[in-house]
Amino acid sequence: MLIGNYAAMEKIRAGMASVVNDPNTAEKLLPYYNLGCNRPQFSDTYLQAYNRPNVTLLDTEGRGIERLTAKGIVVDGVEYAADCVVFGTGFAIDACRFPVAGRDGELLSDKWADGVRSLHGILTAGFPNLFVVGGIPQATHAINFTHQLYDQTSHVSTIIRRCLDQNLASVDVRPEAEGRWAQQIKDKAAALPRPDLSCAPNRQTELIHSGYPGGPIAYAQACREWLQGGRVRPRPRHRAPDRRSGVTTANADEGPYMDATATITAHTQVTTLINVFTVKPENQRALVDLLVKTTDEVMRHREGFISTAVHASTDGTRVANYAQWETEAHLRAVLADPAAQRQLGEAQKFAESFEPNIYTVESVHHR
Repeated sequence: MLIGNYAAMEKIRAGMASVVNDPNTAEKLLPYYNLGCNRPQFSDTYLQAYNRPNVTLLDTEGRGIERLTAKGIVVDGVEYAADCVVFGTGFAIDACRFPVAGRDGELLSDKWADGVRSLHGILTAGFPNLFVVGGIPQATHAINFTHQLYDQTSHVSTIIRRCLDQNLASVDVRPEAEGRWAQQIKDKAAALPRPDLSCAPNRQTELIHSGYPGGPIAYAQACREWLQGGRVRPRPRHRAPDRRSGVTTANADEGPYMDATATITAHTQVTTLINVFTVKPENQRALVDLLVKTTDEVMRHREGFISTAVHASTDGTRVANYAQWETEAHLRAVLADPAAQRQLGEAQKFAESFEPNIYTVESVHHR
């Protein structure tokens, strides 16, 4: 493979040398790196410009110009007059060049300081509704970049459509999902040959090699399979609703499920079970932990589940379990489930008394 790489670069170098008339100038322009380390220059006018009498190539040997003067620039102690200096500063291709703060105030640049953590290179935990499109790390790198943008925007639009269809206000992913995606990339990369191209270290090469192995077609297929494997579905995060936004926070399920938040309004057709337990203070924490475990292991896997919030009173004598279901039929089916009955029976052992009631949403007010 490296022999083929060398042959390809020799062809590029020979083509460039045939265009530039002066052999010394041509030699300074030839790319002596392996194909794939950098982009070979190509143009119908760039190389030809060095054949003009008013064009001189100054080789700084990687050090750059020494200084600017009133008349021009200084290279290797020699001043070269110039009417205009154009600075080619290149471009940055990572996603942390401007501050992006997540749900808990963490900056994306801080989270990704030691490497990108994401799902599909598009969603990252703790940054709801942030879709990174056009990124390479943990995503893909396509020569036809428009193709990559099309695949990623199609993926994002499908997620947004599902959220809208299910009345979900935001979407996020769990850290566990990021870990599974990173492991999938690692496992796939281990099975593919990747010769050492001996590239000089640079940010672009690092980013390209951090992408999904197998190319853009395989990456798009992985995203499609993820979408086909499940639906956007909320699950409890075990904390109170966000009073500012009026949404109930939810978390991701196993597999392809995503974190999501459900907006509750007076027009939302949902059924709510509110169960208030009276407990001794020494039993409050045990009951909260059991209700959280019951939600994780049983309730959130049942059809029609929307969200759950568990509240503990500050005086230690009450625990309120607030669960929402798509319909009353879904709720009653769960209450008749033997597994759910066993878990609820365990919960009652920690309670002095309990008062379950079924409610519908009549009015919602936000600050």
